[in-house]
Amino acid sequence: MNLSTLALALVIPVTALSLAACSIPANFGSTSTRTNAEDSHFTLSNESSIPIVEFYIEAANKSIRGKNILDQPLQPTESRRITVVAGATCVSNLKTVFADGTSRKNENVDVCELGGLTQDD
Repeated sequence: MNLSTLALALVIPVTALSLAACSIPANFGSTSTRTNAEDSHFTLSNESSIPIVEFYIEAANKSIRGKNILDQPLQPTESRRITVVAGATCVSNLKTVFADGTSRKNENVDVCELGGLTQDD
């Protein structure tokens, strides 16, 4: 086997891998935590008996509420993948608003490391 054939044999399997399949932590090899999101996501699960009609992510250091990121209500027992926009602040405040008008806040949450958020009764 010549050198170029060997190189090609090694390159193909490596390039076939995807980052999602590898599940390498975003801060792998880093001594500090991220301050800005890099294509992060988490799962919002509604385990309550009331639909979730609004969900907000805002930087923890800002008092201005952002835009409702739910395009349609999240019904009880449903889950939805929430994408954190690249460049957004990792440490954020989360606000969940239910169909009955009640709301719940989760403050100073690292959304870059958050795997999931479950809202229940």
